[in-house]
Amino acid sequence: MGDVLHYRVPNQTSISSCGKFTKVNSILDATGFFVSDFEKKNVFVFESSESTPTFCYSEFLIEEQSKENYIKTGEEFLSEIRSNNLDKAILSRVKLIDRNVDLFQFYEALCTRYESAFVYLISSEVFGTWIGATPEVLIRREKNNARTMSLAGTLPVNSNEVWSSKELSEQAFVTKFIQEQLSKLNLGNIEESELNTVTAGPVRHLRTDFEFNISKNNVLKLASLLHPTPAVSGLPRAGAVSLINNLEKHNRQFYSGLIGIQNAKNSDIFVNLRCAQVFDTKIALYLGGGYTKDSLVHKEWAETEAKAATLLDVIKDIEN
Repeated sequence: MGDVLHYRVPNQTSISSCGKFTKVNSILDATGFFVSDFEKKNVFVFESSESTPTFCYSEFLIEEQSKENYIKTGEEFLSEIRSNNLDKAILSRVKLIDRNVDLFQFYEALCTRYESAFVYLISSEVFGTWIGATPEVLIRREKNNARTMSLAGTLPVNSNEVWSSKELSEQAFVTKFIQEQLSKLNLGNIEESELNTVTAGPVRHLRTDFEFNISKNNVLKLASLLHPTPAVSGLPRAGAVSLINNLEKHNRQFYSGLIGIQNAKNSDIFVNLRCAQVFDTKIALYLGGGYTKDSLVHKEWAETEAKAATLLDVIKDIEN
């Protein structure tokens, strides 16, 4: 028996391998394909070997949060943001659906639908089975040339809504944070783009791109500084993470952690969003929304529903 690995770097050929995921001491020890949890306490690297790929599923212990319960938690979350003077914090939830889809077919459909996303399907007896298609670059590097992005704010693609001060300030917090972290490593030739609107499947986001020079020895140091970004934790980061740990109803596990490839010549490291944990009979979608003091909890619920469509739309296409 061996662990399963399928992944597709944006606009490249899909890679499939069998082997073993092994836990390492820290994100600084990551090499080749790796995946980490939200707080980077559990980091696994993949080593290929000759074995038979076998899917493993964790024991099903997750409870779905109802809309009523989410609204109640969201109001408490918002109250804590205001009383503790936090700029931003991210509240996530889990949405459960019945599993009626072949996993490799699901993976291939995600690769086809989302050409600019990092798509993966992994399975191990250590952490179970996960699948996702994430648009959020943490660091992409070719030799010494690298880039990252500030991605925040969400609206449905098919709506006529314009960006409000809430989404604009949310994205500005992330941009400022990245500027500060890049300055800590004295990187060369840092260039920052204008603010743009980008589409990621059924939703659109605000994005600012950064390009810079970096040595391969500094890539994982920068990853550790950047992650968890305010887009998945909040600001100030320590206060936001504490609030998340106190009020979220589930363990995020790999949701909003890091996933990707780290080699001598290239780095393709992404924040693990638009992802799901797969069980024998259920699929658990992990969905987050960025709260600021101006948030409306019902709108945050709607944002998580819109993000769910990234995976649900593909599942519906397969089933039909």
